[in-house]
Amino acid sequence: MDKIGIVIQGPTTYFAEILRNYVNYEYLVWSTWDDEPEQNIVQLEKSGINLVLNKKPVIAGYWNCNLQCISTLRGIEYLRNKFNVNKFIKVRSDFIVNPVQELITQIENSLNYNRICSIGYMIGYPFTFKSDFFMIDFILAGYYEDMVLLFSPKSELEIGLPFPEKWLEVNYFKEKRYIKKNINKLIKNYFFISSKKINYLNLKKNIDYKEYYDNNNILVLKPRIKERVLYFLWILPKYIVKKIIKYEK
Repeated sequence: MDKIGIVIQGPTTYFAEILRNYVNYEYLVWSTWDDEPEQNIVQLEKSGINLVLNKKPVIAGYWNCNLQCISTLRGIEYLRNKFNVNKFIKVRSDFIVNPVQELITQIENSLNYNRICSIGYMIGYPFTFKSDFFMIDFILAGYYEDMVLLFSPKSELEIGLPFPEKWLEVNYFKEKRYIKKNINKLIKNYFFISSKKINYLNLKKNIDYKEYYDNNNILVLKPRIKERVLYFLWILPKYIVKKIIKYEK
């Protein structure tokens, strides 16, 4: 089995829980920000985990999409340079995975057939009213070239629109020259792992995703009406401003 690197991406709020989750895994790096609480950074350094401290970009993007891209990409580059890794898993830093080895095994199996994969998919999520399918971006994995393409940061103000999952997906598949109308079918049927043996816990939201598996042991998320309405109210003024700026140019 080839080496596979894990990039823990994001803030250090839950450093103690995350460190326990990945104890003794060698090909691991935490890629975060240089303005994180000093006491957290000290504890991470004492733990011996590989650590990358990044400066935040001027343009964070919608829902901090650029922050996700930059911290993930620099973590990937670190692992590639240090361990000569060619496959990577990006995991949000508020996510517990149990057992980690089962996740690695299932991703390895998926990458025998795909260039990228996710832990599941979202139906019309987040917050669209269409029957679209989006890769869950809590955990994404793939080969080096594909992960670099997926997480390439941009300087445009609209990075992350209309939401990070869609933005990452569209940029990747556009470069891969997939036919747009086939993307939904591809995501629903191919780019995910299938294993009910893996438990995911969102520490920030205190959500255990074991109840979100479908009959095929695939993690599937669905939006609620409240979330759709809140998203619409949030994105509408930003959309209007974007159109005004474009018109004035």
